[in-house]
Amino acid sequence: MGRFGRTRVVVIICVATVMVAGSASAVAAPVHRWRAEGNANDSVGTNNGTLVNGATALGAPVEGIYSFSLDGTNDYVEMPDVSTHYFSGSFTIDAWVQPTDTTGVRWVVTKYECGGSCPSESADPFYRLGLSGGIPFGDLRDDDKGGPDGSSGSQGVSATSPLTTGSFHHLRFVRDVEADLLAIYVDGALAGLEALHPGAAGPLTNEDGSADPLHVGAIFDAGTTTPISFFAGLIDDVQLFGSAAIQADLVDDFAAVKGKNQLGDEIELQFDDGNVLSLGSKRKGTKRVVIWNGLFSQIPASAGDFTIHYEGTTSRPVARKVLILNPTTNKFVCPGATAAACVLAKGQSTLDITGSNLAQYRNAAGEVVVRVQGKAKKSYTETSDNLAIAYES
Repeated sequence: MGRFGRTRVVVIICVATVMVAGSASAVAAPVHRWRAEGNANDSVGTNNGTLVNGATALGAPVEGIYSFSLDGTNDYVEMPDVSTHYFSGSFTIDAWVQPTDTTGVRWVVTKYECGGSCPSESADPFYRLGLSGGIPFGDLRDDDKGGPDGSSGSQGVSATSPLTTGSFHHLRFVRDVEADLLAIYVDGALAGLEALHPGAAGPLTNEDGSADPLHVGAIFDAGTTTPISFFAGLIDDVQLFGSAAIQADLVDDFAAVKGKNQLGDEIELQFDDGNVLSLGSKRKGTKRVVIWNGLFSQIPASAGDFTIHYEGTTSRPVARKVLILNPTTNKFVCPGATAAACVLAKGQSTLDITGSNLAQYRNAAGEVVVRVQGKAKKSYTETSDNLAIAYES
């Protein structure tokens, strides 16, 4: 195949967005969506819920006509157990909330295997999105209960600031297994990020075989069907995704893209603090995680043999992986001949990955997403990264 600068090769360096733990192209359709339009029906499936006690779906909305209105005393919404509540890999919980009381713990969305029937060592999994003292947080526990958080074997991630009452806020809790990240977003901005512990990256299944419901606005106390920790206020447009769904507006504030986003233009990523590792990074013990995505547009359906070229500062003390999104499986994969072909070793500054049929990685909008990710035991400074795709058409 051709190389950069030769005949019949188009060179694109057009990183349009830099995002953490996902990309606009990685957003799949939700597996469930409860829009609270006068009822608790699932607008994309058949997992229709029930308004319990005094809960209504007639509150003021942020989306559509109505929202769930909950009094914080005994109101909640219950969705019957279905197999699509359980996730083996990445998943996302998404909701809009307008709290009226932020004292204590107030649950937004919960799935708890130990609610109701709770046989020992066979009802471990849960995932939850809620507020603690008004501060958004999400946590989870998988089947093996191997997470790092105390005796519970779970893992959580939290924002740092409490929500204001009386106005709507967008919350999104993400487990990204491919990127080894756990993230929470508030109003479109990254508010908390953790390296996903291997013990919290496994499947969440219906271990005990009982029909444990999903709840909006409460949670069942362990081993009972008694709801507790009620949400007070409005909840709207609750969605579950079976992927690490990150919207285009969730762009990392640490990065700025310099240059034009046009075919053939050269774009250099310059980071505000001169430290690439701080972009989307988070300490976890002595480790740090760095990840960003390049969104390449205008990829034609005829794109064939290609080279992905990645270049950074020399003498890097951290290995990197450069992967491409497969839009069919919604997973990042190595397009090279071997997995080693996509690894930039410690001390190296450039990497070229060759592959065939670039068109197979296009999404419906003609875009290709390339991910750069890595881990390090210490911080380092890198002033810029360059990412390019050359392809034959």
